[in-house]
Amino acid sequence: LPPQFAGLYSLDVMWDWPCEYRKVDGLPSSYCTFGAPWDSAARKAMLWGDSHAEHLAPMIEAGLAGEDVSFLVYGNCPAALGGTVNRQRADMPTYAAGCSGKRADGLAYLGAHPEIALVVLAGAWSRVATTVSASGVPQGQDGTGLMRRGIDEFLTEATSPGRRILIVADTPMYDRDPIPCVIARDASLLRR
Repeated sequence: LPPQFAGLYSLDVMWDWPCEYRKVDGLPSSYCTFGAPWDSAARKAMLWGDSHAEHLAPMIEAGLAGEDVSFLVYGNCPAALGGTVNRQRADMPTYAAGCSGKRADGLAYLGAHPEIALVVLAGAWSRVATTVSASGVPQGQDGTGLMRRGIDEFLTEATSPGRRILIVADTPMYDRDPIPCVIARDASLLRR
């Protein structure tokens, strides 16, 4: 492969973004924090969601240069999940229960920390809408309405005076992996 495509060749290279994982009092695990040091930052924010939220972190961090703001990345589950709306994943049998626990812990943390003035919600919303379910509702039926209900429930519980909540639209997604197309077009590899 030509040298300019080396980054496309490895997910490890593409996902290489150093982040300090630390134990945050009041949360059961270690979490990625970036920007100013979490314990001493003048302003605190939370980035909540799945990998579509996590991919925003390096861009947010670049925009924070010189600001006394710290972000905590609260990942793995979009904010729409974990209340009365969930998603079953065959590849992760404990996903729904994990999201429920994570949501409860995160909302309790937000309730105990009104100094967190901004919560940014991001996720693979289009995928969430096609895979969510609620008690008595088959998976995939009225997914957009269920996802909206899950977000509304989250907003009701996470809102506090002075706190802003920002919902970031989904990142446009390809219906297939674009990397082979880029390599085929710009490299000298022959393809069948």
